[in-house]
Amino acid sequence: MLFGLLSAKLLGKDWRLGVLTNGAVAICGASAAMAISAILPKQNDSERDLIFTVLIVTVLSTLAMIFYPVFARIDHCPVR
Repeated sequence: MLFGLLSAKLLGKDWRLGVLTNGAVAICGASAAMAISAILPKQNDSERDLIFTVLIVTVLSTLAMIFYPVFARIDHCPVR
């Protein structure tokens, strides 16, 4: 959680975005982001921050599902 808060501060963003994105990554993704967003104090950018977090977490999760198996197979490749 500390990393998320520090990252938000370094990027000039509100602490709520740091908590939201860090919680989404640490817990389980988009559903965690929506749950955390529901309990955070509201601000002008709350909805935008939620949409951004859900989009990024979903894209990164999709990329991970595509590339993790490829990288795992590279380690076991018989041709070297």
